[in-house]
Amino acid sequence: WQRRYMRDEEGNPWTAHTTNLVPFILIEGEGRKIPGHGTEVKLRDDGRLCDIAPTILEILQIPQPEEMTGRSLIQPIAFEVKTSRTPLRVSL
Repeated sequence: WQRRYMRDEEGNPWTAHTTNLVPFILIEGEGRKIPGHGTEVKLRDDGRLCDIAPTILEILQIPQPEEMTGRSLIQPIAFEVKTSRTPLRVSL
């Protein structure tokens, strides 16, 4: 289909990507978690088509090849470190 219809006026292959928004839906099953993220997963809202493969690779825990220009849509988990806690002592 693309070989026949995706051509410019001069007959060359048309390889440009549009900037149209495309939904990306991530569905987790019962009891399934994304490694390193648990059940709290947030996706970036500035994603592009080239970010889908890196996202899937992250879920599968497969290293992303250097040739890939995209980055995972999964936002890193933000941890808050509190240093003002009082140590708890327990006597038995």
